[in-house]
Amino acid sequence: FPVTISKYAFGNGLVAGFRYAEDELGENDGINGDPGYDLMGLNVDSKKGWEYRPWLEYNGLSWQVTDRWSFRARPRVEYRLFDVEDDVVEERDAYVRFRAGAWTYYKLDDKFTSWASIDFYNNVSDMEFEQTRYQVGLDYTINQNITVGPYVETRLDDDWNQRYTMLATQLKVSF
Repeated sequence: FPVTISKYAFGNGLVAGFRYAEDELGENDGINGDPGYDLMGLNVDSKKGWEYRPWLEYNGLSWQVTDRWSFRARPRVEYRLFDVEDDVVEERDAYVRFRAGAWTYYKLDDKFTSWASIDFYNNVSDMEFEQTRYQVGLDYTINQNITVGPYVETRLDDDWNQRYTMLATQLKVSF
């Protein structure tokens, strides 16, 4: 499923961004019957669903613990808007979400960096806790603009039950 993310840094730690994601909604309308999560069940009877997510984040809360180790807190406010192509699948309501996260990394050498992050998601509309995401990864720096590496992600639902764990690869390109 294609994902487009663009962001703009205003300076002083304030960053605005936009995410567009197209998902395939399976017969159960995605994980736990919920259209709009990042991973969707794929099958022949699937329908298209889109998510539009403008966001504003403050990442100016960072500390350089040592010359190799850094820590950053990153509060974010997102507006999540959903669109489903098929009338059979129930439309999901748009809402505002607050995300509080922390990220740390440790430079192993000039090319390899280990990192970990945690994010807590809260639906601002009804003030309900949504989910938690944990990630642990290792990045390899190809050059000053390109980084690639594997990571493991685990998501927990609002009752702290594991929704899924996945092994993935990320590619970061900066201009």
